Amino acid sequence: MSDLTHDCFGVRASSPRNMRGEKTRMQFVDLLMKTREISAGTTYEEAKAILSKQSQWKAVDEQTRKECFEIFVEHLGSASGSKKKKKDKEKKSKKRKHKGS
Repeated sequence: MSDLTHDCFGVRASSPRNMRGEKTRMQFVDLLMKTREISAGTTYEEAKAILSKQSQWKAVDEQTRKECFEIFVEHLGSASGSKKKKKDKEKKSKKRKHKGS
């Protein structure tokens, strides 16, 4: 299970009721991951306008949706930030190699 889904779900479900809730949250997070319009800068209201008709959206209560959504976009922001840092590092490395030649 990814860090994102672990953060969103917290402790593993032990009762059948909790397992159903976990499954619907997983399906909701999967919907977020597959929706290209959702990015680190997307607000909950924008996501609601895009996804509110989807069954995965409707299957999760509002509070859980908001929590999972916030974790999801925060994760996207930190992931894109680390990718940018890696690219910047590679650019600096290439510049140093060219100067040394």
